[in-house]
Amino acid sequence: MSEKIARKRRKVLISFLISFLISTPLIIFILIYYQLTHQTKGHFINSDGTMIHYTDEGKGTPVILIHGFAVNIDLNWRKTGVIDYLKKDFRVISIDLRGHGLSEKPHSPNEYGIKMAKDIINIMNNLKIEKAHIVGYSLGGFIAIKLATLYPERMLTLSPLGSGWEKPEESHFFLSIDKMIKKLETNSGVEPISTHLDKEGRKTGILHAIWVKTLTRFFNDPQALIGVLKGLSELQVQEEEIRKISLPICLIIGEKDPLRKGAENLKNTLPCSQLIIIPHKDHVTAPISQQFKEKLKDFLLQYTTKVIP
Repeated sequence: MSEKIARKRRKVLISFLISFLISTPLIIFILIYYQLTHQTKGHFINSDGTMIHYTDEGKGTPVILIHGFAVNIDLNWRKTGVIDYLKKDFRVISIDLRGHGLSEKPHSPNEYGIKMAKDIINIMNNLKIEKAHIVGYSLGGFIAIKLATLYPERMLTLSPLGSGWEKPEESHFFLSIDKMIKKLETNSGVEPISTHLDKEGRKTGILHAIWVKTLTRFFNDPQALIGVLKGLSELQVQEEEIRKISLPICLIIGEKDPLRKGAENLKNTLPCSQLIIIPHKDHVTAPISQQFKEKLKDFLLQYTTKVIP
């Protein structure tokens, strides 16, 4: 009798282990899928005919966060802990760029470019914000720099993070766009733009490459991303425009980030800007680090008392 009971228990245990092994990958997939697709819903504004989504949290001097290519508010700012860290001291307004997140996704390239910068100003006008700290990561950093050349009077500070200034005459940045567009047109994910930039040994990390390729292939509207890429030439900034920027500037970037050269270009052109390099971090891992958040907040707090809320 005891041997029969033991055999039954073994069968039950084996069945349980088989079920566990089968179901575990599925559970992991569901959790990852949820993390990639769940988005915190905020508010919408009609910006020149396109509905733009944003969240508005915390109190105090306004900080506007602009995310990178093929991600959204939650992936760039919320899951990295940046929003929670800043909203204790600031009013944090995070924007889903047109073509991304919960914002509308037009397909025409004419709906991107400079309009991506103008959306920031339209939201500020709608919320009656005269000036704000402007913080952008990666593509968001390029948009922030363009904003500083077009609307410096609306900005308290400029923080291009995980990005910088790519010199038009030297950079492979815009030369790589056509390759990315062709891959998106064949429904294939694309490598990060940074893959084509740094020629000094800071290669794009495997995690970064997989991350961008997965997001662009499975979690975005490819036609909208094509529109974004085709409009990027409008965000180019010439050296004479850079030299006219008189705002306080904070550059924070990972030591191993392929976009680091652009950050160094901006620092060398505007020596008064602050350049903070996060040791051992790359384009994906830098925003997750505590040092990233601490250095950003410290910089913003330096210039917060200069404005009346």
